[in-house]
Amino acid sequence: MTLSELESLMRKTISKNFPEDAHLFSITEPPSHIKADASTNFAIIVAKKNGIKIADVYKKISDNLDTLGISTELAGGFINIYFGKNIYANYISGILSSSSPFIKNENTDKKVIIEFVSANPTGPLHLASAISASLGDSISSIMKELGYTVFKEYYVNDAGNQVEMLGRSLLSRYTNTPLPEDGYHGEYLIEIAKKLPDVAAEWAKNNDIKKFSDFALKEILEQQKKDLEDFGLTFDNWFFESELHKKGISDETLKLLEDRGAVEYRDGAKWLKSADNLIDKENVLVKSNGLKTYFLNDLAYHRTKYERGFNWIIDIWGADHHGHISRMKSGVKMLGFDETKFTVILHQLISIKRGSEILKMSKRSGTFYTLREMMEETSKDAIRFFFTMRSPDTHIIFDIDLAKKQTSENPLYYVQYAHSRINSVIENAKAKGFDTDISELSKYELSDDDRIIFKKLFWFEKSLNQCVKDLSPHHLTTYLIELAKEFHSYYERNRVIDETNPDTTLARITILKAIKFTIKKGLDLLGVSAPERM
Repeated sequence: MTLSELESLMRKTISKNFPEDAHLFSITEPPSHIKADASTNFAIIVAKKNGIKIADVYKKISDNLDTLGISTELAGGFINIYFGKNIYANYISGILSSSSPFIKNENTDKKVIIEFVSANPTGPLHLASAISASLGDSISSIMKELGYTVFKEYYVNDAGNQVEMLGRSLLSRYTNTPLPEDGYHGEYLIEIAKKLPDVAAEWAKNNDIKKFSDFALKEILEQQKKDLEDFGLTFDNWFFESELHKKGISDETLKLLEDRGAVEYRDGAKWLKSADNLIDKENVLVKSNGLKTYFLNDLAYHRTKYERGFNWIIDIWGADHHGHISRMKSGVKMLGFDETKFTVILHQLISIKRGSEILKMSKRSGTFYTLREMMEETSKDAIRFFFTMRSPDTHIIFDIDLAKKQTSENPLYYVQYAHSRINSVIENAKAKGFDTDISELSKYELSDDDRIIFKKLFWFEKSLNQCVKDLSPHHLTTYLIELAKEFHSYYERNRVIDETNPDTTLARITILKAIKFTIKKGLDLLGVSAPERM
C-alpha cells in the first residue's frame, strides 16, 4: 500500500463521520524533530468550518483510524499519526513486488507533451541545452512513473536567417575566406567543411548557399542526436519548422487568427491584437516585407500540439524568453484553445566553476563548453544530477572539481555509494547462507532507527508528486541525498548481518532492499546510473 493509497483509505474511513468534509483531509510529512510518521491539520480546518471543538473532531477521527492500525495524538491542533508495523510491511512488500507501484488511475487519461532542448541547429549542444535536457527528461520520467502518458518532442528551427547565415559561414570555411560579420565562428564548421563532397566546389562556384545550409544542418543535427543519445535522452519526435511552411500550417494559422478578428494591420505589417491595446513590436505576425515572424510560426507549431490531442502542453525555455510567455498564451487563446493547458518552465543560466575560476561562455564567438566536452570531462551522471539539484529558477554554478570527486562531499557519489554499499551487504549476507530473496518483517520489532528509515521510504511518492506539482525534479534529488544520509547513519549504528539472529538479519536485509529499490528508482527517473559496485 503506497502513501496515496493509504491517504485515500484514511479519507474514506473519516468520511463515515465527516462525509461532507472528508475531501479536505490530507497528510503531510512532519518536521524531523517530531517522531510521528505523518500529521494533518484536518481537525483545525473542520472545527473552524463547522463551529465545533478541535478535540471533538479529533475524537471521531482517532476512533476511525484505530480500525486501520493507525494510532494518533493531538498536539497543538494538529493530529500526529503513527503507522503500525503492518502498514510499513505492506508498503515494502508492495514496492518490492511491483516495477511501477506509484501509478495513479487519475493520471492515466492525461496526455502530456513536453518540448525541450530545441536548440538552434547551428552548432553543437552546449550546457544551457544540458539544463533543459536534464529537466525535461527527468520530469517526463517522473510523470510516466505516476501514470501520465508523456510525449517528448524536439523542435528544430531549420528555417529563417540563421540557417542561411550558417550556410554562408560554412561556405567561408570551405573557401577559406573571411566569415560574414554575423556568421558562426566556431571551429566545428572547419570540421564540417572537411566532410563536404567534391560537388561542393560547384556549389561554391554558383554561390548555392542552400546546399551549404542543408549540409551543415544534416551534420549538426546528427551530432546533436548522438550527443543526446549518449546523454541518455531520446525524443519521441523531432518536429521541423520547415514542415510548418511546406504543409501550409503557418498560413492556416494566420488565416484562422484573421477570421477570429485577432489580427490588426499597421505600418504594412500584420500584428496580433493586444488585450491592453499597447504596441509590442514582438506581436508582429507578418513583417511589412511579407516575411512570417518567429512568433507566427511558434503559434502555428503550438496549434499542432493542441490539435494532436494533448491536454497538457509543457515547454522548457531559457529565462531570457520570459517575455514571450504572455504573448504566446494570448495567441493560443485567440486561436480558440485553452491557454491554461499551456505551461512554460523557465530555467536560469549556468556558470562553470573550475578551481576558483568562473568560466564565461558565448556560442557565437565560439568560446563555449559543449555538452560533449563536459560529459567527457565529468560524466553524464554528474551533469544530470547536479543540474537537477536546484529549482529551475535558480542560477546553477556547476563545480567541475566537486563533480569529479570520489568522496562523500560529492552528493552524486554519496547517493550512488549508498546503493553500491547496500548491494555489497546483500551479497555478503547471501554468501553467508541467508536467503535474501525473502522479505520478512513479521518477527521483528521496529526500533527507533528502523522507524526513521521507514518514514523516509514512505514519503518517496510524495517527493515525486511534488516534482510534478512544481515541475522541478530538485525535490527528488534532495530526497535521494536525504535518504542516503539516513541509510549511512542507520548502517553505522545497526548491525545488519548477525548469524546468531537470523530473524533480525532477514528483517534488516528487507529494509535495505527497500532502500536500494528506492534509490535505484529515483536515480533511474533522473537518468542517472545506480552502480552495483564502486
